[in-house]
Amino acid sequence: PPHFAIVDAQTMEPVKVVSARGVDVNGNYVEEARVAAIYTTPHETSWLVSIKELGQVWQVDYTDIDNLRIEKIDTSLFLHDGFFDPTGRYFQIAANASDQMVVVDTKERKLEARIDTKAKPHPGPGANWIDPKCGPVGGTTHLGVGVVTVWGNDPEGHADKAWKICYEVETDGPGLF
Repeated sequence: PPHFAIVDAQTMEPVKVVSARGVDVNGNYVEEARVAAIYTTPHETSWLVSIKELGQVWQVDYTDIDNLRIEKIDTSLFLHDGFFDPTGRYFQIAANASDQMVVVDTKERKLEARIDTKAKPHPGPGANWIDPKCGPVGGTTHLGVGVVTVWGNDPEGHADKAWKICYEVETDGPGLF
């Protein structure tokens, strides 16, 4: 939808509706940008709202619903599915038509990295694991090609591998986790 709603948890009555229209990362006004997904930020009093056509992740501080503080973080166009790294600090989200995974630092409330991938990354709810060579990693399948892309996602313990592709694995065809 071209908005997101904050509702009363007991009655499900809308408390506030926020439009997602705005100016995209290329400077174009978008009347009906869609909310692709909303995520709870593990260590912050905020939600992350990915605005597909704007190429923005909005970090919405919910401590004062009447006076929402919304940080609009420019990323890449056509945001879709995303997931957090194991620490819960870094949000990794696919920018499908931009052929990128985007990383947002939710503590600093800023773009951390863009990772160029093969065609149409689509991680679904995502995957994190410990790789014997790369350490903590994240991965995504692709809708455009049969490959799993794996990148480092531990800037504290493995800074040399963080937000860089470690390797790719061919699969039988395009798909998602």
